[in-house]
Amino acid sequence: MLCVVLNEAKKDLYIVRHIIDTNGEEDLSKIKQEYYNTFHKLEKDEFFLCRNNKEVNEVLLQHKTGPLLPVYDNRMYKLRIYKKSGINKGNLDHEEFFDAKLEMDKRYSELFDANENSLNPTAWELKDECWVRLENY
Repeated sequence: MLCVVLNEAKKDLYIVRHIIDTNGEEDLSKIKQEYYNTFHKLEKDEFFLCRNNKEVNEVLLQHKTGPLLPVYDNRMYKLRIYKKSGINKGNLDHEEFFDAKLEMDKRYSELFDANENSLNPTAWELKDECWVRLENY
């Protein structure tokens, strides 16, 4: 399951805050509680549970944010790279996509810094149209 977190910044203007993998959790109150343990609560946050990228795109289109989850050129792996300094430290900087796990592992080794802990990249695999975070990365 995926959870789309939108915020209505102005009337009918929605901003995508996050799209998160719920690791199978379907209880929206638990998802919100865990989310707000990490991120600031904004007055007009809205949460939407989705089974796959297609449903995510439907939610985004309904709220006029446009589809954000296109077909990933059949690339099965990705690294999420995080900002390591500044006011946005810890926020997502960008994603890099890979055809094979070995390619991703090589790039992960280049980026990994044992002193950075939570700022290191996270590794993901595309399964059944949903990104699943890989353990031990």
